[in-house]
Amino acid sequence: MITKMLGVSKEKLTPHKKDNKKENGISGDLFSTCIVIIVTFMLVLVMLTFAKVVEIKIDSDIIGKNYLYRMEQQGYFNEAVDLNDMEKSFIDKGIITNSSGSIALDRANTTIKQVAYGSPVSLKFTVNFPNPMYTYLPNNVAGFGNLNLRGAFAKELSYKLEYTTTSKW
Repeated sequence: MITKMLGVSKEKLTPHKKDNKKENGISGDLFSTCIVIIVTFMLVLVMLTFAKVVEIKIDSDIIGKNYLYRMEQQGYFNEAVDLNDMEKSFIDKGIITNSSGSIALDRANTTIKQVAYGSPVSLKFTVNFPNPMYTYLPNNVAGFGNLNLRGAFAKELSYKLEYTTTSKW
C-alpha cells in the first residue's frame, strides 16, 4: 500500500532483503543475551567473594590490633592465655572454625617475654582461613578427583599480619 502511494517499488525500499537468502531469527540474539547474563552472574559472584575476603582481612586487622593494645599494657604476648583468646575471637567472628582455618604465631618475631617500659613489642602471625570462592566449586569435577587449586581458587587463603608498638606498662 505504501509502495503504491509513494510510487516506489518494494525492492528499492528494502534493497538488502533481496540479497539475504535466509530469514532473520532470534537464536543469535538469544545466544548473545544468554552469554551476557552468564558473564554478569559470574562477575557478581566473584565480586561478592572478594568482598568477603576483604571483610575477613579487615576483621583480622581489628582482632590483631586489639591484641597489640593488650600487649602494650602487658609488655608482651602471653602465649598461654592470649593465643587461646585470639583463636576464640577469630572463631567468634566466623573467620576460622574448629575444623578449618588456623592461626600461626611467628614466635621468633613476636615479643613473648615481658620488656621494659618504652621498649618495642611486636606481634606477627598468619591467619589461614577457608576461601569463600572454594565453596562455589565442586570438590570433584568430571571424575578427576579432588582439585588442588592455587591462588584465588585455593581451598585456604592466608593473611600475614605484622604489628609493632612500644610497651606502656
